Amino acid sequence: MRRKKQQTPTEEQDRDLLNHVEGLGLTSIDDYRQWCARNGFSRKLTKHWKQRCRERSFSQQAVARERLTRKKQEKRNHTVVLRAICTGELSEDDVTLPHLQRLCQVLRPSRGPKNDRPVDRKVLQRLLTHLHACRAKFFDGTPAISALGQVPGNTYIEAIALTTAHSRSWQRQVEDWIPSSHSASRQFASLLRHLFVKY
Repeated sequence: MRRKKQQTPTEEQDRDLLNHVEGLGLTSIDDYRQWCARNGFSRKLTKHWKQRCRERSFSQQAVARERLTRKKQEKRNHTVVLRAICTGELSEDDVTLPHLQRLCQVLRPSRGPKNDRPVDRKVLQRLLTHLHACRAKFFDGTPAISALGQVPGNTYIEAIALTTAHSRSWQRQVEDWIPSSHSASRQFASLLRHLFVKY
């Protein structure tokens, strides 16, 4: 009786395996085997396409759960997230809410408008801390001008970041400002008058 030759993986199978490993966000075969062991999958490299589909689905669900958890944390802990953005601990890849991603873009010097002063991160952190303590209505990411919709530069948080670039022109300390209205647009106008207008 003849023995069957053990099949060696063809180039196509190798390419499929490497594509699968990259699709899971891993960099090497060893990482893939460790990932399989951690998540309860077989460590073998030759697998049926259904098994690979299960692995891909599991990976995508884990990423979705992580993003959902991050989004909930961003909504609950405004001050912590904003402080981390101001200090540079979080970048636009680390946050999920669109207005926070745009804030990260404004703070990145290469993405800001040319010929403009850079945003002062320390002053921004001080300003955001005070505004949050005053319960100002600037942190939910709603458009400042609703007719424009969700476009870059149309949130109060982005405008506040840009005002800190001109903090040397401020006429008063930000800590002296108290909101006198519940309307976000009126609060913002009041804040700008407080900071920039000479009385």
